Amino acid sequence: MVLYIHGGVYADAEARDHRAINQWISPDCEFVVGVEGNGAFFCQWPFASGPRHPILKRLVKKIFDKLANGLESEFSSPHFVHRVTGPAIFTDAIRESLGFSREDRPVDIIRSERGMELRKEGICWLTRVQLSFALSNMFAHQRLDFTQSGWSNWFEEAVEINEEATRENPS
Repeated sequence: MVLYIHGGVYADAEARDHRAINQWISPDCEFVVGVEGNGAFFCQWPFASGPRHPILKRLVKKIFDKLANGLESEFSSPHFVHRVTGPAIFTDAIRESLGFSREDRPVDIIRSERGMELRKEGICWLTRVQLSFALSNMFAHQRLDFTQSGWSNWFEEAVEINEEATRENPS
């Protein structure tokens, strides 16, 4: 919510910067996001946004809709936070906001003609290589066996959750 209201740069607490922000974010970028190494999700652990950006507005709405529609049974799940605010919902919010389908993989989106055209609208993509020159996530994204909040193998679980959501709510 803070980033939605005020804009700024977000990175997980365990992210380590390799370059100053102005060396990897252009001043004409309104929204900056990278692609996970697997190409299936947009990176949620670092991103930047201008105030009240429509992508973050969509994300906040999707999260609140999910919370409002009866997640009581999932509160005890060790995957609760991941299901409600994780990479799948973040990626879906970006896709929806920019007019891409759920089948469009982030790695393909940034390489597409439409993806490149979005640069003129202030949407800036970072490839995995570009992102690695700017930041690194010291734990979770380098060791898939890293256990956080009682769960491990975050990628496999994110894929499973995303596939589940796609079956339940096809676009």
